[in-house]
Amino acid sequence: MEQPSPTKTAEAAENTAETAELHASHSSSETAVDESNLKSVRSSISSRGDTDLHTKDHQHDDDILDHMSKLSVGAYDAVKTALMIADECRRKCERLEEKLRSLDSYKFDNIAEPLPKPGEPAYDIWDLKTRTAEHCEGLDYFAVLFQNDAPKRWLNYDKLGNASDAIKLVRQGDSSRVLVERFGIKMTPNHLSCLDGPNWLNDEVINFFIGMVQERNDFLIEQSVEKVPKCFCFNTFFFNMLSGGDDPKTNYNYRAVSRWTTRRKVDVFAVDILLIPVHAYKAHWCLGVVDMRPASRRILLFDSLRGSHRMFFKNIRRWLQDEHMDKKGEPLSDINEWKYNPTCETERLAPRQQNGHDCGMFLCLYAECISIGKRFDFSQRDISMRRVKMVQQILRGSIFK
Repeated sequence: MEQPSPTKTAEAAENTAETAELHASHSSSETAVDESNLKSVRSSISSRGDTDLHTKDHQHDDDILDHMSKLSVGAYDAVKTALMIADECRRKCERLEEKLRSLDSYKFDNIAEPLPKPGEPAYDIWDLKTRTAEHCEGLDYFAVLFQNDAPKRWLNYDKLGNASDAIKLVRQGDSSRVLVERFGIKMTPNHLSCLDGPNWLNDEVINFFIGMVQERNDFLIEQSVEKVPKCFCFNTFFFNMLSGGDDPKTNYNYRAVSRWTTRRKVDVFAVDILLIPVHAYKAHWCLGVVDMRPASRRILLFDSLRGSHRMFFKNIRRWLQDEHMDKKGEPLSDINEWKYNPTCETERLAPRQQNGHDCGMFLCLYAECISIGKRFDFSQRDISMRRVKMVQQILRGSIFK
């Protein structure tokens, strides 16, 4: 659901404040409002043609009129302004109801609380609550996503050797020489240099690390390790292509990725978790997660800057439907079982970055933890060390061997 603008919503409050100042500036005149003027204002409001206004709204107008008739003001326009504020609030409420009815992310009839009317408590539209409020309250789905409480981490930190030797390989010699080749990626010092200091990560480093995450997950699933979800990791190009790539005329193109899972021989509806790197606005890395398990279906986005990415949720829902039709030959009838935050905000419990260059690192570490069902065990203060460890793991070609 699109967040209402606090600036626009506060318009009524600001106008009311201006009206109060007008009252104060004319208090010495003690000019009583002519009752015939009040009646004419009431008539102008009630005759604007809205036949569906609620009786309670009219009563609210009457209450305002009664209150204003007791005030001493120096200008008839002050009363008229106050009434127009009430009328604008009522029309704003009607527009909000109409917008809610038009949304397809949830059914209007399932809103947890009725919409308050002008004059009622909580008539601030940004305070309205829907049936999806549990997304920000209970967070029970986190218990499912991070259910692995085993002490083992399946990381090879104790086998990586001397960190300074690994950094020397990155800093010295021919920057174009191939240091390691895996997952279809030839890793060079030039690629790895993004890990040496405060830099944005490139596609090669992220995709290589994601490849190692996938390899470890495949191994643990083969070993039937308890509470490790079966994952499928997409690379950094998938969501970009799904969202139209460099074509400015479209933001969704299923045909561009329709053979993606076929080539990789994976049925996404038979795995537990999908991990999807997202290059938001081509300037910021975050991690999309789709829980495919029937009992806990959900679409999530982990963003170390906690932004809002409406296109991700919209495109992934649409992709799930297109993928099911393309691979199964029939419509996906239960798309609404995949819950998500209707405000399209990202997960607030994700560790946050404290600078402008570590988003790629957070993406990789989110994926590493989620792929084994482990709660996040890192923060910004760990990132410098994790950069060095990532160089070592890439040179070794594994995060667990």
